[in-house]
Amino acid sequence: MGVGRQLFSAIAKYFKEIGITSIIVWVMEQNKSGLGFYESMGGKEYLRRKNEFGGKIVNDVAYRWNDVSVLCIQEE
Repeated sequence: MGVGRQLFSAIAKYFKEIGITSIIVWVMEQNKSGLGFYESMGGKEYLRRKNEFGGKIVNDVAYRWNDVSVLCIQEE
């Protein structure tokens, strides 16, 4: 399991422990590896927006998980 998956899983486990049941993450549309990562983790596109970053307008995509439990990867 990659480090990114481990970290995302650890965050999901923590959220679950403190009672947060769903999450949304934002990623810039031009960050293709970021889009691919969240899609590979089962994220479903939820919203789109325009945002300012570094003085430029960028397009952002939100991915949503309704149940953080699906992100809690069991360690082998």
